[in-house]
Amino acid sequence: MDFNNNILVLDDDLELLAAYRNILQPKKRERSRKLAAFAELDEDDQDNKEKLVFNVTAASQGEQGVELVRDSIEKNRHFAVAIIDIRMPPGIDGLETARKIRDLDSSVYIIIITAYSDRSIEEIQRNVRHDVVLARKPISNDELIQQVRNACNNWDRDRELKSKSNELESVNKELKEKIKIFDKFVPKNFIKVLDSAAEDGHIQLGNCAENEMTVMFSDIRSFTAFSETITPKDSFQFINSYLGHMGPI
Repeated sequence: MDFNNNILVLDDDLELLAAYRNILQPKKRERSRKLAAFAELDEDDQDNKEKLVFNVTAASQGEQGVELVRDSIEKNRHFAVAIIDIRMPPGIDGLETARKIRDLDSSVYIIIITAYSDRSIEEIQRNVRHDVVLARKPISNDELIQQVRNACNNWDRDRELKSKSNELESVNKELKEKIKIFDKFVPKNFIKVLDSAAEDGHIQLGNCAENEMTVMFSDIRSFTAFSETITPKDSFQFINSYLGHMGPI
């Protein structure tokens, strides 16, 4: 598995937590009676199940889950997915837990799995803001694994896109700095004289323009001999000083 496979599971039912772990992180073949909430895999899917092993962290209360997310951020071991039950007495409910998790780490994909219908998907999306999947119990093993795998892939895709966006931003910043340097030698106003139709001071290959204008050629008496008696830096400063006086005129 070449993606972030860190999964957080929150449910106040300890046997269901064991069931989630057995499905997503199968190490043994023991089954609990609570697995009746999940459909059995057929023989063809058993091999696929064994290949998909997620790193599952479980907690029975919402506040515990929030602390686990905070700890994962500090250790730079972000959770890709959080599977959350709506009702987790006596602490905060699943909706509030999801909101707090999103406040800490907006990149986490949220899957809310509940047997109750007292929270609509519109209410959940409005409170948690985006990218929330609502699933009803019972949910099949295949459906659970597929949703978790898709969320993990999406988490990696988001991270890759963010990395590429940062790279493009860095390249764009570097390009702007180079353009600033280039503008010191070939001002945009000069480009616009060559092509009045140029946008943002840029011209296309082959563009040309005819204008009547006056050009002044200037020579500095004995400049060659003078420049040989000073350093290149002083020569550069001398020329800039000269152009600074002559240019505005």
